[in-house]
Amino acid sequence: MRALLKEAPDTPLAQTVRKQLARQVARRKPWHVGASVAYGYNDNVLGVPSGDVLPADVTTSQSHFVAYGVSGRYDWRITPKNILSSGYVLNGSAYDDVGEADFMDHLFYLDYAQGVRSNVEVGGRLGYDRLFIDGDSLRQEFALRPYTLWQPVAEATIELAYRFAYSEYFTTPTDVNLDRDSQSHSLSVTGRYTIADLPLPDAVRFGDAGALPLRLRFGLSGTNNNADGQDFDYNSYSLAPGVDVSLPHDVMLELSLTHTRTHYANDNSLASTGGVLGSTFAFKRDDTLRMYAIGVKRLIVPGLDVFLQFQRIVNDSNIRAYDFDQSSFNFGLAARL
Repeated sequence: MRALLKEAPDTPLAQTVRKQLARQVARRKPWHVGASVAYGYNDNVLGVPSGDVLPADVTTSQSHFVAYGVSGRYDWRITPKNILSSGYVLNGSAYDDVGEADFMDHLFYLDYAQGVRSNVEVGGRLGYDRLFIDGDSLRQEFALRPYTLWQPVAEATIELAYRFAYSEYFTTPTDVNLDRDSQSHSLSVTGRYTIADLPLPDAVRFGDAGALPLRLRFGLSGTNNNADGQDFDYNSYSLAPGVDVSLPHDVMLELSLTHTRTHYANDNSLASTGGVLGSTFAFKRDDTLRMYAIGVKRLIVPGLDVFLQFQRIVNDSNIRAYDFDQSSFNFGLAARL
């Protein structure tokens, strides 16, 4: 193995061996820390980085930005089959021209995992998330996510998960119908399949590499959201395929697509018509969101990657105020210990 890393360090097999060795080292130490910083551009900055969007959150403003992240985790191995972990994740962005959209997102979590059979694991996460926009607290969320992970063969895993979340917004809505405080229930199935050596035709070979390792990803999920405001009661369904390709010279290519349909339960307050008895709500909101993402990263030295990412989001709604599209890209460094 050492001879392989020395004599052919850039081959896909050598890359796979290095990653396996890194994972073995990571499993032996109880603590893990990471940090990242990136510089990028966004052509339509949204007022919230995640969650339900209000019409006022679609700024149509362009801006360069600095994105940053910090994470830490500590593992307590109770038995060889049981592990308890606690961690913290900070993600944030600072915009050059839309300072009111600057955000910091703090996540605190507790994870538990237990092996029940040689190829089955059960566990869960209890999390608390606090989102700040322009220095002010916008939202807090409590979430519980139990899961079962099954490995039917060495190359594949299938995860079945349920997630309950309670979200509370600290801003007072201008209309009671726009109150986003909610409880949500989600079910998801996620599959991953690794192909150790995908043969390549001669026309697309990378140097001496006649085959490339890759991992296929597939996700299917559904969410039922019950909000205090009638405009945000909905059922949504998502399909999320993706692929990760290990290229020569420690380069990883990541491609993903997410397609989400959201059907709202009540007639929308922005679809109002006047009448003799006053305004009435004419129809229900119906959205289709598509997100495309491509990322490239390369290992510089052990524990340090350089990366480049591009993402495009298109939301088509029958309520024009919720229509938007957004493109963003960034490049930066990510370190881990």
